[in-house]
Amino acid sequence: MLADIPSADLLCDIELTKAASLKETSLFHLASICGIEDAPAFVRRFVDHESGAPEDAGEVETAAAKEAGAKKETDAVKEAGAAKEAGPAEEATATKEAMG
Repeated sequence: MLADIPSADLLCDIELTKAASLKETSLFHLASICGIEDAPAFVRRFVDHESGAPEDAGEVETAAAKEAGAKKETDAVKEAGAAKEAGPAEEATATKEAMG
């Protein structure tokens, strides 16, 4: 066993990902480009959202902080998607600008 940690933490740890012969996820890559400090929380929220889990699953945050963080991340994802059509340089620039 390499580590006994949540999957989102594993997928956001470059050394463990390589040791486990896993590929870096696009969510971790997006978090890195956007400068999201807590990449594992970003990955967990995305996975929870996609799986239909309740928003408060596994995280203790105030409702206002959670809403603000989710909106910021959602806006960044939308901006990155729109910029992706323009090209890689524009994608990175738009994503950083969206994260403010």
